[in-house]
Amino acid sequence: MRQLKRKRRILSARNSQHGRRARTGFLLLLVLSAVFTVSLLFAKHQLETFRELFQRKTESITGMRLKAESVVVNGLRGLRVNGLEATLDLPGGPTVDVKVPVALVHIDYVDLVYGQMNIESIQVDDAVIRLERRGEGGWFDASRRSPGMRHLGLLRSFRILGRACRLDVLNIVGNTHMTLEELDFDVARLPESEDIAAQVSGNLNADARKRLAVDLRFSSFDDFYLTARCDHITAEDLGVFAPATMEFVESGDAGLSARLTSAPGMGATLSAEGPFEDLVVRRASGALGPIGGVLTAEGTIDTSSSPVSVNLQVRATELDLAGVVASSLPETVETYGEVSVTLPLPAEVTVGLQGTLTSPLIAVNASVDEAAIAFEANDKRYPSGQLQCSRLTASWDSEARVPTATALVVGGDVRHASSGLFVEGVSGTVAVQGKRITVTPLTAFLTNHALVGSGRYDFESKEGRLSLTGVVSGLEDTIWADSIRHTRLAGSASFRCDVWKGPDSTNLEAEIDMSQAHLGYNWWFDKPPGITARGLIKGVIKAKRSMVFEVDADIASSKVQSTCRLAYAPAKQRKWKLLTAEATSGSLDPVNVGRCLRIPYKLGGGTGREGHYTWQRSKTDPAPNAWVAEFGCVLDEFSMLPVGGEVPLVAKELRIEGTVTKGDSPTGTLALSAAEAVAPRLGELWFQPVRMMVDSDPEIMKEYPPVDRAWTYQLQVGSLDTPPWKGSDFTGTGYFNPETAGLSSYAATVDGGHIEGSYARDRVENAYRTTAQWSDVPVSYFLAHLNYPDVVRGRITGEVAYSVDRDDPNTFRGDGQFEVRDGAFDADFLLAQFGDEAAALGPSLAFSSLKTSVAFEKDLVRTPDLVLNAEGLRLEGAGQFVRDGDMDYDIKVALSPDVANKVAVLRESFNIQGHRLAQQDIELAFKVTGPTFSPRSEVSGLPPRSVTLVSGALELTSEIIDIPRKILSDLFRIGGGMMGPGKSP
Repeated sequence: MRQLKRKRRILSARNSQHGRRARTGFLLLLVLSAVFTVSLLFAKHQLETFRELFQRKTESITGMRLKAESVVVNGLRGLRVNGLEATLDLPGGPTVDVKVPVALVHIDYVDLVYGQMNIESIQVDDAVIRLERRGEGGWFDASRRSPGMRHLGLLRSFRILGRACRLDVLNIVGNTHMTLEELDFDVARLPESEDIAAQVSGNLNADARKRLAVDLRFSSFDDFYLTARCDHITAEDLGVFAPATMEFVESGDAGLSARLTSAPGMGATLSAEGPFEDLVVRRASGALGPIGGVLTAEGTIDTSSSPVSVNLQVRATELDLAGVVASSLPETVETYGEVSVTLPLPAEVTVGLQGTLTSPLIAVNASVDEAAIAFEANDKRYPSGQLQCSRLTASWDSEARVPTATALVVGGDVRHASSGLFVEGVSGTVAVQGKRITVTPLTAFLTNHALVGSGRYDFESKEGRLSLTGVVSGLEDTIWADSIRHTRLAGSASFRCDVWKGPDSTNLEAEIDMSQAHLGYNWWFDKPPGITARGLIKGVIKAKRSMVFEVDADIASSKVQSTCRLAYAPAKQRKWKLLTAEATSGSLDPVNVGRCLRIPYKLGGGTGREGHYTWQRSKTDPAPNAWVAEFGCVLDEFSMLPVGGEVPLVAKELRIEGTVTKGDSPTGTLALSAAEAVAPRLGELWFQPVRMMVDSDPEIMKEYPPVDRAWTYQLQVGSLDTPPWKGSDFTGTGYFNPETAGLSSYAATVDGGHIEGSYARDRVENAYRTTAQWSDVPVSYFLAHLNYPDVVRGRITGEVAYSVDRDDPNTFRGDGQFEVRDGAFDADFLLAQFGDEAAALGPSLAFSSLKTSVAFEKDLVRTPDLVLNAEGLRLEGAGQFVRDGDMDYDIKVALSPDVANKVAVLRESFNIQGHRLAQQDIELAFKVTGPTFSPRSEVSGLPPRSVTLVSGALELTSEIIDIPRKILSDLFRIGGGMMGPGKSP
């Protein structure tokens, strides 16, 4: 019980204590409830009070112009602003327009109880924000702050939040604009902090893949930090901030992470990085790319200027630029062939932007440590090859807008299919500036010889220059071996050439030395190595129109200046045709020229001058490829020895003039005039057929078949010496054609006398006919011509004509006559024939005339009227003989008594005194018969007696009739035989 009571007392005490506590707590709750209720009522009263002041105070703090459909108290947390519209004009900056369906303004409750309104945060979901730069103004002026911005700095803290908003930014740079949709942002300033922090994210231009995230810490325009991240940024997106890049960037996709910071006194600094792909660069002639790689950028931004200016360096790495380099070549390269470029990975490109965002100066630089370039021509006229480069750099800027590139070539080769040339070991520096390419210096090896040069070419203006110096060996293995029609080359040649190419024409200047080369032209020119052949060539070539070449050359020690003009023949021919060619020479070397001619003659002499040659396509001959050529020269001394000959033909002051034509009826004319000429004896070898050295070669005959050309000749010599003949004022007219050849006329003065004639040869029948007339010519020339001793002196007048078929000597026919006046037989001849018996006749037997007519037919020679008249002596003869056969002559001799009296035998045999008194001559008659080498003679009317004659009979040559010295010799021997036996009855 006691315990129970005790428990009861304890429980009663506890219940009493608990009751007191409960009553105390309830009382406190009543008090707090009263205070809270009063506070709420007071706060609500304050909100109602500040609701009216909200718009005015917000405008005062922010500098905005506000308009709202309604502002109501939103419980105890703040205000609800329906249909809020706000406008802010930033001095020196843009206009900001904000439209918010519902804006919730959260108020600090404690401050509100104490009668202060402190905005904790503002919630502006679904807001539409519009920023627009006005006119040419900037985005902000750091030196000027609006009242709202100034008061924001006085706010202890604030926070503005938005969800699912939209931001339109207009006239960012120029008239560009940007949109952020599904925009979330949180802008706040913490208590006791000077910085404003902002986090913004949104879909760039309504593309969910382009989620832009921005993190900002802002203290002032001189002190802030901003980071931004966005994927799948396109060229159009970048163009919003730098519209100048749209002129150069066509497309691309990049993911960028950027940082923009500003520190007091240091300005704003931008850095960015991220990968990009499918970048395509615009250019006038076509796009470059696509390219992929990694992009980094850094630099400064000056926001105080209007428009904003930048100084940025953008670096792209891990690039594959092979395709870019190839496609950056001028598009005209594609017309020549295919270019491939091999570059090592990764490559690097640096882009600099400097100036305003509206028109910055953009500079691009790229470099690789090594590269390989190959070019395969699509036409054998153009070269192909490959080059290795140890360093390749390229640059471009938006001011000059001219791409430049430089390559250090350290190896490679170039081959030219059509020419057969192969250049190896190429080295030099190749520079490209826009559409202009320059190569200098250039070194290589051509046919194992060093080649040095330089070149440049502008693909836009189509102007360029190429300079080369080198040596080419093995010409016979190149296209040049027979590139010029009828020309053959072999051996080696050195050259230096400069070629200037313009839009409409190409100029050429070349020095070529082919002294160590074999040079052939047509069938007749064949210069061996070792003979001088060098010259300066200047040319002007107008594409598919005309070519003009001027040559100043030294060929075979002869100075030659020439000009050639060619025209392009379009249509089906599509080739160049020679129109005219001209050449002159003031100094010719016949000896060296002769060594280059494929003719059967050895030429010699002094020097030549006044050389000239003209060739032009005929304007009148309807035949295709008809032409006319004229040539000539003067040689101070010239000799020509035919192959197989022993004596050369020599001329002094020889003038040569000629004309050659080709057409329906090819012709040639040649005029030769000389002050003096010495020729071989008649009958010796004078000429050989000019083509005899090539006509036996079937290959040459096939390539250069003979041309049936009709030639005419004009010959003139002041003094002509053709042993035994010596004449002057020789003139002649000759001709030569496939059917006939000869001299239609010739004439000359011989020692005061005159000789003329003609010669005609039928080349088909191998027959000829000749005529000759002469007057008062010393008979010694005829005797020497016939290889007879000089037994008769005097002057001879006569004529002869004969013809013969060379293949049939029996066709020999002709006739003639001659007379020797005031002549004499040489005493030595008489003594040789008659010994002491001739002493009575004196030292010589003079005669007044010796004449006869003669006729030939086959081997038969007739002399029907031979007459010799001398003082006291008359001889008449008539008969015939067969050459190398028998003769048959009747000879009558009449001697005056005085002449007969001088001969002892006649004195003993005849009554000389009776004949003298009767004034009658002693007449003798003889009959001569038998072989010409041993004829028999009989005295007519007397007992026959045989007399052996030791001389031969009358002899004739095929050209000139001999003086009948044999007849005279026989006469004297016959007379001696007759006088020897004794008296006549």
